Amino acid sequence: MAKRFRFRLEPILKLRRHREDACKRVVAGTLREIAKLQRERARTDDQIAQQVDRMRDGTLVGRLNITDVSRHRYWLTHLQRQALEIDGRVRTLEARLAQERTELADSARQKKVLTTLSDRQRQRHDLAIARAERKEADEIATGAYLFNRTSSKDA
Repeated sequence: MAKRFRFRLEPILKLRRHREDACKRVVAGTLREIAKLQRERARTDDQIAQQVDRMRDGTLVGRLNITDVSRHRYWLTHLQRQALEIDGRVRTLEARLAQERTELADSARQKKVLTTLSDRQRQRHDLAIARAERKEADEIATGAYLFNRTSSKDA
């Protein structure tokens, strides 16, 4: 029976796989945060557009009420400030995402090195087993030939 292949560095490979999976989860989490902020930014842009429309509609009808205009202007400024804050957070997350992707690429490369080494060692192991099986089959065939040859001379 052929000896089963055992990669000596399997525990390290397993740790590197876990590290890569953890890096993937971190990157996915950051991407989710960015998507959430982008949706929030889109809602804020919609609110800004609605506020501008309300201001225009209010100024076209009758007398101007300075309190309403100042209230609309205050709310519009608040929304614009909120949009700028969201943009700043998105830029921060994108910078962090770039760093996390670098770490992910590094962990994937480290895992790939061990995976390639494992594959090569497995191929060598399989070749050695095939060679041993061929040698054993040749010995059996040679033994059978010699047995048949000596038994035919005896008869």
